[in-house]
Amino acid sequence: MTNIIKLEQSVWNQEFDDLKVRLIRDKGRWPDRLFLYVVQLDQQLVSAAWMYLEAGSSFATFWGGSTLAAFRGRGCYTALLQARSQKAVEAGRPYLTVDSRPMSRPILERHGFWCLGTTTGFQSPNNGSTKQR
Repeated sequence: MTNIIKLEQSVWNQEFDDLKVRLIRDKGRWPDRLFLYVVQLDQQLVSAAWMYLEAGSSFATFWGGSTLAAFRGRGCYTALLQARSQKAVEAGRPYLTVDSRPMSRPILERHGFWCLGTTTGFQSPNNGSTKQR
């Protein structure tokens, strides 16, 4: 888990300590619903992703898919996409959702995904503090 977080931090140049806590917690709670995937080339972790099999539904949700810049264009993202898709279908989850960045869209569309909507991230003006001023 630590290596996946290090990869995410390297790719996106930001901290992901909250993600590490969440993934460890969720894997402990739902070991049969959270699956982690990595791509290693020359004994180096170069790409990582994870998938949740949503309880009580026909959906699987894909997350991550981050690949080190020096290793993009080598099929790492596609390999992660295919591995998660195969596991989802085997687990009876024919409907797949991905919340991705624009650079992933062409790859996703080549593999049959459709863009049904977009998300916009926001940060609270009080920087997350619940204290009123």
